[in-house]
Amino acid sequence: FLPYMVRTFGCRNGLKILEQKGVLGFEQYATNLLMKWDMSSTAINTWRPFFSSWGSYANEMLQQNGNQRRKEGGGKGIMTKNEDLPPLTAQNYLHHLERFNKLFEEGKIGSNNCNAQSKNP
Repeated sequence: FLPYMVRTFGCRNGLKILEQKGVLGFEQYATNLLMKWDMSSTAINTWRPFFSSWGSYANEMLQQNGNQRRKEGGGKGIMTKNEDLPPLTAQNYLHHLERFNKLFEEGKIGSNNCNAQSKNP
């Protein structure tokens, strides 16, 4: 289970940054958070692939949300194309984060360097 600060401040609060500044802006935001939390450079490098992958995943989901709303006339609660998950928002990000984390840990999404580094110090 992901630490509270990563889930809340990195993944949830970072959605707004992602919408405003894109994936690179989100990655910088996440790195700044890790530095603000006084994490070691090893810890920062361990978490970077996770945040980079979450940024890419979340960006795609946010774009699907926008495309779907345009097609449906702006209605709320429209499901994404992604396995019947609700649209990605700060209110329901945990649904997506749970699915993303499973895929990430299985190596099916992003570069799974977090687990490799944590298992091989």
